[in-house]
Amino acid sequence: MSLKRIAFSLEIPIDASPLEMVHHWQANEKKMKPVAPRVVQQGPILENVEMEKDVNLLKFPIPKWHELDGGRFIGTACLVIQRDPDTGWVNFGAYRVQSDAPDWANLRMSPGRHGIYIRDKYWKQGKPCPVAVVVGRIRFFTWYPG
Repeated sequence: MSLKRIAFSLEIPIDASPLEMVHHWQANEKKMKPVAPRVVQQGPILENVEMEKDVNLLKFPIPKWHELDGGRFIGTACLVIQRDPDTGWVNFGAYRVQSDAPDWANLRMSPGRHGIYIRDKYWKQGKPCPVAVVVGRIRFFTWYPG
């Protein structure tokens, strides 16, 4: 992604230098106020739920992005969400998610990233590491500080 595209997405002047972009983000980040989630009993996200033996990832068009890739990646421009088992802190990461089977996917997390640390904490406790992967259409929004 180009710096101009990042600047445009964050409503920063597109001619800003990388350092100016960081300063702009830091200044606005302090003004951000969390928005509480709204829990719903029904909605589009709950319309297509598959569990256990009914899961079939291969029904989705999973591309092989690059000719030397070892398989098909359902997650390249996706969002991977994990919660730290000790602190409750939530990590949002962009990791590659590969799937060549109907009922499994694997994550490629580079060493030194938060995802690895969270995964290792679960594994050291003898537990599986819960992960949510968000794949789908991205909706652009405008952020209003206040």
